[in-house]
Amino acid sequence: MIISIDSDLKMFKPVRFHGGLNVLLSDKSSKEDDAKTRNSAGKSSLIEIIHFLLGAKADPDSLLRHKALIENNFRGTFRVAGRDIEVERSGSKPSRIYIDAATVEHFKLTAKKDKAGVDSSSKIGGLSISNEEWKDLLAYHMFDFPAVMKGSAFEESFSPSFRSLIGYFARRQGSRGYSYVERQAEAQQRPDWQVNLSYLLGLDWRIPRALQSIRKREKQLEELKKAVEDGAFGQVIGSVGELRSALAEAEARAVKLKEELSRFQVHEAYREMMDQATKAKIEMQAISRRAVPLRETVAHLRNAIEAERIPERSDVGRLYAAVGIECRTWPFGDSTTSPASTRA
Repeated sequence: MIISIDSDLKMFKPVRFHGGLNVLLSDKSSKEDDAKTRNSAGKSSLIEIIHFLLGAKADPDSLLRHKALIENNFRGTFRVAGRDIEVERSGSKPSRIYIDAATVEHFKLTAKKDKAGVDSSSKIGGLSISNEEWKDLLAYHMFDFPAVMKGSAFEESFSPSFRSLIGYFARRQGSRGYSYVERQAEAQQRPDWQVNLSYLLGLDWRIPRALQSIRKREKQLEELKKAVEDGAFGQVIGSVGELRSALAEAEARAVKLKEELSRFQVHEAYREMMDQATKAKIEMQAISRRAVPLRETVAHLRNAIEAERIPERSDVGRLYAAVGIECRTWPFGDSTTSPASTRA
């Protein structure tokens, strides 16, 4: 249910709705004569604003993205699942729906806060959700769509959508929504209105969707036949003679491969690879054998270095004494030999 529609546009008059039938009227001023009508009083614009607040696309040429309105914010209060939800949207940021913090917390929505320094005084708490998440929330609570659309049948082509369904309840005069009973817009295609009306009426909407898939395949088949008749298809895959030749070659290769498999013959390319692998294996074994003595030598040298110790001073003295050389301590504290004290 729509509770109210408002805007920060100064000339915009807030609209309040109540339960039951609501009739929107526009008054003529006393200065106007009977020749003047009530057209351009804002009734169609109000419908556009309602659609805008309910997740409609905001193309660059749409009303709410006009240069005179793009910086203005439009607000709406809607009763969804027994709760009044206040939302706000502007043409300058059409992909975001500003929503109050209590609603974000209640419905566990993925909200995003405005960056620091951005003036969010006109926005509802500065919290916003994506337009897609807003439409999913409305579809779930208003039309019993799945809570998670991803992976469901509603994510496939030719399935009911929230925007197509809500169009039947807020018809646009600009798209001639009142000119057809079964369509909410003149441009609406038959598969779309068949599927969506079936869903609204409680019928099995998967049947018209399956029929549309069949129509699509039939159309593709007709286009393929036309391409074959026009000769365009032959430019892609070749002529009949070329196809027959390619088929004969493929059949010959298939027969040859079948015979080789029956005899367990190895393909020549694989045989060469097998020979290369065998040579590589032999070379690796030779390297491994040469590495054995090298590893032993390294181990011996490492053990010898670890076992080696620095000789003591007394050992050096005994060595020099054994060879008949006098050893004395010099003032520097080192044990050396004096050239003058050498004796035979």
